Amino acid sequence: METAAALLRNWRLETDMGLSPIAKRHESGSKGTCTKIPRGTSHRQMRTFPAHYLRPYIKTMRFQEPQWHDELPSTNTTLVEWLREGRDLPDGFVLAARSQTAGRGRYERQWLVRPGRNLTFSALLQTAASPLQFLSLPQAAALGVVAYLEENGLEAQTKWPNDVLVDGRKICGILAERCNGVVLGIGLNVNMDADEAASIGQPATSLRIETGTERDVERALDELLVHLQVWIGRWEKGGFSALSAVWESHCANLGQYVAVGEYTGVVLGFGAAGQLLLREDDGTRREVW
Repeated sequence: METAAALLRNWRLETDMGLSPIAKRHESGSKGTCTKIPRGTSHRQMRTFPAHYLRPYIKTMRFQEPQWHDELPSTNTTLVEWLREGRDLPDGFVLAARSQTAGRGRYERQWLVRPGRNLTFSALLQTAASPLQFLSLPQAAALGVVAYLEENGLEAQTKWPNDVLVDGRKICGILAERCNGVVLGIGLNVNMDADEAASIGQPATSLRIETGTERDVERALDELLVHLQVWIGRWEKGGFSALSAVWESHCANLGQYVAVGEYTGVVLGFGAAGQLLLREDDGTRREVW
């Protein structure tokens, strides 16, 4: 079974992501620079390059350069407020915060971020996805996060509906909501230390804890966006069915006894729209959304 990261490397970048045979000119300060692909490099070799290397060559990069703020209450809440105020924001707009004081996740759980510790951002997607298809967007985003983590040497799992785990501990949470498009919010633990993880109240980890290396959160976002483009693109074209095999191969819930809201039972699998298929204690089969 191919991993999520391997699927990225083997994808036809030159077709689906607009890979150009020459580098896209990009600005460095006030002076433009141009980086050339090494002579004799094949498309197969290009597919093994890290995501941050590929970005300058992707001429159809959907996500905009992130708009960074030193502190926001919540990137999702702020972006939703801007949209309700009527701000004209493009598809792929990305809002990121170095510190988040009132972040929230599923069931309105609070998620705070100290400066430079973790990655918190929200992206605006103007997608034609139906309301039913929209429900599986967090799964598509989760696979993008899994691919990024695998590229950084970690074995990651998904947890229905919107978490990513490493060794059973949460490293990422995802929240999607509709407002003049779709606002996709992602929080990834990057530089959180063990003491901070222990204070959260649930098993948690970070890239720093798992690898021993501190990372620049702005570069981490740039790398992650490339992977998100791949998996969200697949989701837009084929819905959850385009993700289901890879999702199930990475899912920590599958075959496990779980409690989801008021329901408990064994996870049998996932429906066509990404909903949880549960066998309850009395044998009743239930779909959970």
